[in-house]
Amino acid sequence: MVKQLRRKLVGAYVLATGLLLSLIVTGLLLLSLKQYETNNISRYQTVFGNVVDTIRDSNKISHMWLAQSEISENIMISVSSNSVPLSFKGAWKPLTDRDRLFEKLNHFAEQDGFFEEIPGSRPGEVRSPVYSIYGDQREHYYGSIYLKKAYGTEQKILILKALTDEKEVYRNSVLLYFSINLMGLVILFFICRTFVNHSLKPLETGLKRQSEFIAAASHELRAPLTVIRAGIHAVSMDEGKAKQFLPGIEKEGERMTVLIDDLLQLASADAGTWTMRAEPLMTDTFLISNYDALAELCRKKNQPFELRLPEEELPEVCGDRQRLMQLLTILTDNASSYSPEGSTIAVIVRSDAKHVFIEVEDHGCGISEEDKKRVFDRFYRADKSRNDKSHYGLGLSIAVELVKLHHGKLTVKDTDGGGSTFVLQLPVWDPQRDGDVGSRKKEKGIR
Repeated sequence: MVKQLRRKLVGAYVLATGLLLSLIVTGLLLLSLKQYETNNISRYQTVFGNVVDTIRDSNKISHMWLAQSEISENIMISVSSNSVPLSFKGAWKPLTDRDRLFEKLNHFAEQDGFFEEIPGSRPGEVRSPVYSIYGDQREHYYGSIYLKKAYGTEQKILILKALTDEKEVYRNSVLLYFSINLMGLVILFFICRTFVNHSLKPLETGLKRQSEFIAAASHELRAPLTVIRAGIHAVSMDEGKAKQFLPGIEKEGERMTVLIDDLLQLASADAGTWTMRAEPLMTDTFLISNYDALAELCRKKNQPFELRLPEEELPEVCGDRQRLMQLLTILTDNASSYSPEGSTIAVIVRSDAKHVFIEVEDHGCGISEEDKKRVFDRFYRADKSRNDKSHYGLGLSIAVELVKLHHGKLTVKDTDGGGSTFVLQLPVWDPQRDGDVGSRKKEKGIR
C-alpha cells in the first residue's frame, strides 16, 4: 500500500511541478526568441537609417560603396529615381532572385498603403515599417522602403537584410531550453521522490510497527488462551482434575489481565489521554519513602537492593508521584527479572544544575548493541524464543511514555563488570518555568 501511495505521490508531484516548470521554460523561450527578434529589428533599423542617410545626403553613390555596404551588413540595396532603377546589380546573390524579393517588398508596402502617405506631387519623405519577407526557399528577410518626393522628383530606396543565422539561433535556443527543462524534470523527480520518501517514512514506520504490534499481541494472547482452553477442556472431561488445572487457568487469566492493562495504557498514551498530577517532589525523600516497595520486587530472587544517594541535598523535580513510582517500578522489576539470583540491584542518584539522574543498575546478562537500538520498542525482547513468560516486552515501552510525560529522557548503557544500567534523566523543577504547581495541584491531560 505504501509503495503504491509513494508511486502515485511522486507521479502527481512530478506531473504538477513538471508542468509548471515546462510552462515557465516555454515562456522564457518565447521571451528569448521575442527579444532576439526585437534586437534583430533594432539592428536592421539602424543599418537602414545609416544607408538611407548616406544615399540621401550624397550627390553621387558609387557602386563600390554599395557593394561594400551589402557585403558588410548582409543586405541588398535597390535605389531608383523617378521609377528608374540604379544600374547596380548587387554584390551577392541570394537564394531567391533579388528582383522578386524587392517585388514582394513593394507588394507588402502597397497593401499597407505606404505609397499613399505622400499623395500626388506633394513634397515630403517617409519610411515604411519593417516587413518580414520569405523567399522561395523559406529564407527570411527584413525589408523597409524609404520614399522621398520633392519638386517633381521621386527617390525610392529599398533595403532587404538576410537573416542567415535565424534558423540556427532558433534551433539552438529550442535545444537549450529543452535540455534545461529535461534536466529540471530529472532534478524535480529526485527531489519529489526524496520529499515523498521522507514524508511517508513515519507512516511506513508506523504501519510496520502496527503490524509487528498486532502480530506480537496475537502471539502473546494465543499462549494463555491455549492453556485456558486446554484446562477447561480437561476439566469438562473429568471434573476430578479441576484442582490440577484451575490454578493454571487462574494464572494465565491474570497474565492476560496484565497484558490487556499494558495494552490499554499504551493505547491511552497514543491517544494522548493520560493524565498527570504534577507537583514539586523532593527527590531524596520520594526515593527513600518508596525504598521498601522497590526492594520488595527483588526479594523474590534474593537480590539485595541498594539506594545510593549523594551526600548533598538533591534538587526537586516536578512530576506525578504515582506515575514516577510506576516508572521506577518498571525499571527495577526489569532489572530484577534479567539478573541472576543473589545479584545486587542498585538505584544510584546524582544531579547537576539542570537535571536529576536516576540510574537503575543490574549485573545481569546485559544488552547487545543491536538490541539496545530496539529495547524500548513494543513487544521487543532480546529473548527471541520468548521463553520468559513473566514479561511481554511492554514495560519499557510504557516507561518511555511515562518519561515523555515528565519531559525527561531514558537511555541504557552497559554496567561496569557486566549487566545493564537504565538512566532516567528528569529536569530540575524551575518555579518560573513550571509555575506554582504545588499550590494548584490541578489534574490535567497531557497530549
